[in-house]
Amino acid sequence: MLLFNQPIFLDRGRYVQEIATLEDALDFLEEWPENKRDLAYETVASACLKAYAGVFPQDAAEAAFRKFARRNGILTSGDLLPLLSRRTHGHNVGGR
Repeated sequence: MLLFNQPIFLDRGRYVQEIATLEDALDFLEEWPENKRDLAYETVASACLKAYAGVFPQDAAEAAFRKFARRNGILTSGDLLPLLSRRTHGHNVGGR
């Protein structure tokens, strides 16, 4: 598992998703809607795949993923996690 230096937290509407590894980022990108796959998506996907293969710096792929999340308005902070946990009164934050 290729851990990021710092987890990246994504606002997914009903829950906050933590991206802590390169594998998490690749899974997220695989699920990204095809109609939203623009040049920024192609760039970050390529960076993450190359980092996973060991031919691109993982730090650079992590930075690219963070920038991609910010650009798409889904980057949030982990500070929301305790707040969401308290507001759900013991229910799963993901709504499952």
